[in-house]
Order: sequence, then C-alpha cells, then structure tokens
Amino acid sequence: QEIKELIESVLKTFTVQYTKAYGIALLKKIKHDVTAEPEDWKLEQRPDSKPKEPLKEGYLTKQGAVRKNWLKRYFVVRPDYKIEYYETEEVYRAKKQPKGVIAPCGYSVKANVAKDMLERLAEIAEKMGAQVADLPQPEKMPENCMEIHHHRRRCYFIHAESDQEKSEWVKVFKQCAWRCWGFENEDPVANEAFKEAIRRTRWELGRWGYWSYGGTETQILTDLIVDELNWTILSDVYYNLKGPWAVRWKIRNQLLKTLDTMVSAAVAPALKAMETAIKTLRGRIEGMIREKIEPIFKAEQEIKEKIKGACLDTINPTLSEKVAPRLAGILQILISPMTDAFSETRNVFETLIQD
Repeated sequence: QEIKELIESVLKTFTVQYTKAYGIALLKKIKHDVTAEPEDWKLEQRPDSKPKEPLKEGYLTKQGAVRKNWLKRYFVVRPDYKIEYYETEEVYRAKKQPKGVIAPCGYSVKANVAKDMLERLAEIAEKMGAQVADLPQPEKMPENCMEIHHHRRRCYFIHAESDQEKSEWVKVFKQCAWRCWGFENEDPVANEAFKEAIRRTRWELGRWGYWSYGGTETQILTDLIVDELNWTILSDVYYNLKGPWAVRWKIRNQLLKTLDTMVSAAVAPALKAMETAIKTLRGRIEGMIREKIEPIFKAEQEIKEKIKGACLDTINPTLSEKVAPRLAGILQILISPMTDAFSETRNVFETLIQD
C-alpha cells in the first residue's frame, strides 16, 4: 500500500509540473513565431546531409541474456545511433530482421569490466549491510571485453578480437550512448515540457544535485519513481535482508525487476492519457492564445525596436567620431600577424607537398 501511494503521489506531482511546463513552453513557441524577424537568406540543411550508411559494422562476440553463452554476432551501428546485431553478415546484407536492437540512450560504456563490476557489487553490499570481504568475485570475462551498462535495464557484455578493435568499438558505443535520442514524442514543445517537469518533480521530492536519466519518456519517469521507492522505502528492506549474500542479491534483483514492471505498467497509460488530453486541448486553445497574446508580443517587439533605435541614435555619432578613425589602424595591427602566419603555413605546406 505504501508503494502504491508513493507511485500515485509522484505521478500526481509530475502531472501538475508537466501541465504547467507545457503551457510555458507553448507560450514561448508562440512568442518566437510572432516575434521572429523575416530572413532574406536562410541557411538550410541539405535533404541528403544526414548519413544513411552505418556508422560502423563488424563482428563481435556477445554474451546471451539467458544462457550466458558467448555467440559471435555481426554488429551494425545505425545512423540514429541505435545498435543492431545479426547472426551473420550475410543475414544483414539480405536485409533480414536483426537478432536484437540496443537503444543505448541512458546507458554508459565500461571498458574495464571487472573493476566496474566489483565497485558496483561493493556499493550494493554496503547498502545491504553485507561485508565487502564476503562478496563473490565478479565473473571472469574474456579478454578485450566491454559492457554497455545500465544500472537497472539489461546490460550487454561484448568482447572484441584485439585491444585495438575493442578501443575502436568502445569509442563508437560511447558516442551512441551520448547521441542516441530516446524520446518517442516528436513534438518539441512536449519534449521541453517533459524535461522541465522531470527536473521540477525531483525538486518537489527534495532530490537536488546532479542527475542523469535516458531513454523513452516512460523509461525516464519509471526510473525516477523506482529511484524514489529505493530511497524512501526499500533501502531499509535491503539492509535487513537475512541469509547468504547470493540469496539477498537475488531477492534484491528480483524485487527491482518486479518494481520496474509494476511502475512501468502504471506510468505508460498515465503518460499516454496526459499527452492525449493536452494534445486535444492544444488544438482548441492555441488559436485563442495567439489571438489574445499576439498583439501583446507585437507591441513588446515594437517597444524594443524603439529603444534600440534611440540607443543607436545616441551611440552611432560617437562611434563615427571617436572609434572609426582609429579602427583601421587597430585592425591592421591585429591582421598583420595573422596574414604572416597564414603565408608561412602555406609555404610549409607547399614544401611538404614538393617533398
């Protein structure tokens, strides 16, 4: 009952914060649309400028999720930074479905797997009141092993054939974890509102300081709620578990999986209902807001232009009289070393080309 009440409380807090944040974000968008200055020239992105080919592909060996056996798979990093893996390269070339897809948003990439696993076990043991000396040693991983890690979602253990190959893949996987976009809603107003609502919900819960979530909206809100459950209710449960370490560890992991499933089941429909309601309301009220607010924004813009004009009328004569006569000399002093350096660089380059 206590867990259920906390889930409902956090969802209620988030709903209030999201509604307010959405209204503010929508007003900002309308103001930007109204006050944006027309542009004679605009630099646009070429339609074909986004990469279509994979960022990297090749064979790696991955540990299975259930049997924990090691199987060679053909990995393909898509242009959207999601990672596919296939049984063989031939299957990929035949354009068949991958064995799996890793969406690494919210993940981190670990190059020193054994060290990181031991540190995480020690941290959990401290929370559960276990002795660090009693901890089992981490599973021995193959050479050149790396991990695509999340503190609660599925982790992926992968190894390469050589240290150099591992370094190359670690670099690419880190880029994927950093750049992969997890949000499913394509509305920029909704995205801005969601991020602000998460931040303010954390504040309402008294959770200050650095934080980092990643994934879909459902995953992020689920992570926030489960973290709150861990902090407020379950930390004492973990600490008071009895029995061998292996048993306590299994109970904790199973409890977290159950919580993730339960919370996600509550979050997904709540988010969907909230987004649907706001989308319906937006269609009705955006036109009304524009009608009422647009004259105010336009008047604000006119006042800004008048202030700007008055300031320039005062400043421009002074600039013309005092600054302009000296500016040419100052620019010559600044430009001369730059042109000399460029000339010298060109001479060096031409010499190297001849050699």
